[in-house]
Amino acid sequence: MYRTSVALLLVAAACLMLSIVGCNALALGGEKKYKVDLQNSLLKINEQIEQDGTVSDSAIAKLQNVLKKYEDEFSGRGSFTSTMSLLDMLAKVKDEPENEFMINQSVLVMIVDIQDTLKTEVKD
Repeated sequence: MYRTSVALLLVAAACLMLSIVGCNALALGGEKKYKVDLQNSLLKINEQIEQDGTVSDSAIAKLQNVLKKYEDEFSGRGSFTSTMSLLDMLAKVKDEPENEFMINQSVLVMIVDIQDTLKTEVKD
């Protein structure tokens, strides 16, 4: 009887933990998901500039996909429009490869600005 009670208590605790984890995963949607996806893409670009001095086409494509995914819902936000400007800045590297360093420095500053804007737009 004692073992059965302990087993049932453990199963109940496990179910409670799973429901808490499930609720937290489901809560990440809308604004918060936009913020996380955008920040992850920006961090990847930031990391590549700091480590390699260049941004890969895949990182740019990932950022473009994030913007495309959230365009209908968040296109009026400052973070969205600033990120569009950042993509324009990254496109300049192909046209002006001799200015890649300066363009990348501008991109790093823009990333910080976008992250600051996200802090005010989307509360944690």
